[in-house]
Amino acid sequence: MKSILIIEDVAEIRRLVKLCTLRRYSVREVASGEEALLEAYAHPPDLIVLDIGLQGRMTGLDFLDALRQDVAFHEVRVLVLSGSETRERARLRGVDVVVAKPFRPLELADCIDRLLADEPSHQSTGTAP
Repeated sequence: MKSILIIEDVAEIRRLVKLCTLRRYSVREVASGEEALLEAYAHPPDLIVLDIGLQGRMTGLDFLDALRQDVAFHEVRVLVLSGSETRERARLRGVDVVVAKPFRPLELADCIDRLLADEPSHQSTGTAP
């Protein structure tokens, strides 16, 4: 079973993203970038759903930089959730998809399925593609 790591500091959004997986994947959730690094090393995911606007010492962009420095994570798919101007900076770091908040749950579910089916996506959108 393919695995997803959800990194989001708002519990309600984590639950909504988890619902979008439709129980077809193994899902782990964390609320901070620091927790996410530990979790990614302990249980390497196939897909990361990342909030760029994480609160705390490690932002989503900081997490993404740390992750991409390790060659073991170069092939991990990354879907970024963003409600801010950081979308362009996320794209420059090689994320697969940038989805603007607020998002439509069914479209996010479709996007997750396509990423885990290894379809090429490298795109950015106002809503999930």
